[in-house]
Amino acid sequence: MKVKNLLSIMLLVAVAFTLANCANQNKKLALRKIHFDYDQSYIRSDMIPIMDMNVKFLRKNQRHFSTKAIRNGNGLDQVTVEGHCDERGSHEYNYALGARRAESAKSYLVTHGVNPSRVRTVSFGEDRPLCSQGDESCWFTNRRAEFRVD
Repeated sequence: MKVKNLLSIMLLVAVAFTLANCANQNKKLALRKIHFDYDQSYIRSDMIPIMDMNVKFLRKNQRHFSTKAIRNGNGLDQVTVEGHCDERGSHEYNYALGARRAESAKSYLVTHGVNPSRVRTVSFGEDRPLCSQGDESCWFTNRRAEFRVD
């Protein structure tokens, strides 16, 4: 009886470690967003390490990752770069600025070896804020590019 209990405990511990390991790997697989200065679309110097990690992930996983792509046999289907803005400025201006931000991030990815045919861009302007307070910290949070594997 003691042996069965010990084996059950060992099995539970092994499962817990396996699940924790999987959760950590999923966190590592996530592409990280970058942030921009007010009214700018250039990639800030403090965002370069994040972009480099995103490039590394995308280059490493161009033949893997997407379930749809694996079914189709062609690796990573597509990466969508989403450009976002804070609410200051007109809707039209922010839509155009979001597009420039997405294109800037795409250009960095492509320049560093990501296949351009796998990267598309979209702008959401100020339509999808992460934060709704009207202060600089919140505005900074909303001025971003996000990366989504489709």
